[in-house]
Amino acid sequence: MDHNCEVRIIKGKNIETKPNGVVFVRCYLNAGNGSRVRLDSKEIPSKSDSITWNQTFSLHCSGTQECFQQGTLVFELRRRSASAAPFISKIQGSRLIGRAEIRWEDVVGSTNMEVEDWVVLTPHKKQRVYDDIINPPTALQIGVKLRERCSEGVGRKTLSEERCGCNFCVDHEFFAIEAALEAL
Repeated sequence: MDHNCEVRIIKGKNIETKPNGVVFVRCYLNAGNGSRVRLDSKEIPSKSDSITWNQTFSLHCSGTQECFQQGTLVFELRRRSASAAPFISKIQGSRLIGRAEIRWEDVVGSTNMEVEDWVVLTPHKKQRVYDDIINPPTALQIGVKLRERCSEGVGRKTLSEERCGCNFCVDHEFFAIEAALEAL
């Protein structure tokens, strides 16, 4: 059964501000066979401790509902320098601020296979952890929605079916068809 998966990166709070930095969210989804799909949100200057992305990624997923009972979606809040030219800052890479996971089991088991919630980020091991009262934890508001696709495409083979010849062993492979951005 094919599914549409919508991953929404809504906003972040309690993000440490840096004068010449931008922040973005990187999301990883399992793609089966030990590989994964990486999605990066738009980069936003970190001039405030509360940042709004309102960005949506739409994906076409192949696999049974049982495939979505295992595994996680990983969200990383990352920072990169904005002082250098864009191509140089991409080469220099980014620094991990914090990380959170949402289990597919929680999405599938929720009402209407939809979750929208604040997830608290686990700080990167190189960062010092402070008391939550003095410095509240960094968090992201995330939404994940899973919908069964209509069966118009019956008879059409996906890449995974062409590789192994069966429909069952797809094991939650993800095919990124589009990354649609919502207007701010």
